[in-house]
Order: sequence, then C-alpha cells, then structure tokens
Amino acid sequence: MAKNEYVAGLDIGSANIRLVLAETLSTGGFSVLASASAKAEGMRKGSVANPDVVASTIRELTDQIKKNTGITVRAAVVGVGDHRLETHLGRGAV
Repeated sequence: MAKNEYVAGLDIGSANIRLVLAETLSTGGFSVLASASAKAEGMRKGSVANPDVVASTIRELTDQIKKNTGITVRAAVVGVGDHRLETHLGRGAV
C-alpha cells in the first residue's frame, strides 16, 4: 500500500494568515483535509513588522491542523506577493 502524500499551503497576507493541508490524489489533483485561519498580527501593509508574532501565529495554525487531522505540517508552499518583488534572469557556469 502506498504511503499518503500531503502538501500544505501557507498564505501570509495583511489581514489574515491561512494554512491548508491537502492529500495528493493519484489523478494528479488534491483533496483538502483541513484549513486554519487567523488574524495577521505582526503584519503591516503586506510586510512582516513583527516576525516573532507572525511565527507564533503560524505555529498556532500548524498545531490546529495537527489537532484536527493528526498530521504534522513539516513544510509548506508559501505564496508571496508584493509590488516590490522583481525577477532577474541570469546564466551561470561552474
């Protein structure tokens, strides 16, 4: 029997911080198992103003997911959005 594979998604916004846990399906899709949300304390205008408070909120959300599902969130895909982000294409060699 194959081991279940899970993926977690974390969205850190100005108003809310949200965490979702999903199970990957053999069809290539996902089945959402649980989600948690909290007010985004420690954030100001889309930026992290107090990293300790934001980290504490994320810990609370992961604890809530574990309590509801029994699954420990060890890593997550994080959505990052900001008008100040830039990308630079480059090429390198070793």
